[in-house]
Amino acid sequence: MPKAKPTPKAADTQTAVFSEAVTYFKHCQYAKAEPLFLSAAAVNPRAMYFLGEIYSQGTKPQWPDKTKGAAWYEKGAQAGDLLCQFNLVQIQDLPPKTLQKKLRSLFPGMAKLAQKGDIFAAYELGCLFLYNWEEN
Repeated sequence: MPKAKPTPKAADTQTAVFSEAVTYFKHCQYAKAEPLFLSAAAVNPRAMYFLGEIYSQGTKPQWPDKTKGAAWYEKGAQAGDLLCQFNLVQIQDLPPKTLQKKLRSLFPGMAKLAQKGDIFAAYELGCLFLYNWEEN
């Protein structure tokens, strides 16, 4: 049986939940953001990026949980979120040339997101240049 599409009201509610979670995330209130992102992740792959960040970065005493963070990046990457794909590539144990090739393939999409005002894509690109990027 096909999965039912959310009603417009439910979609609006999920958008509001996601927006509230992002606001908490921006203000480093990760304990408040986490349950909202968990709710939003059912319909919003970008929520999976934020969950990956929260778990990977260690924002609670029981964190970091790199395995749980990687699992959220994997789910988000499979759902098509470019930031999840980008982070997943960076945490994989890849040979340097393979890593650079994969990062180069994701770069144009990341740059487009950043140019459109996505501050999280801009941040990820900044980290790329700071830590990982090799021009050869």
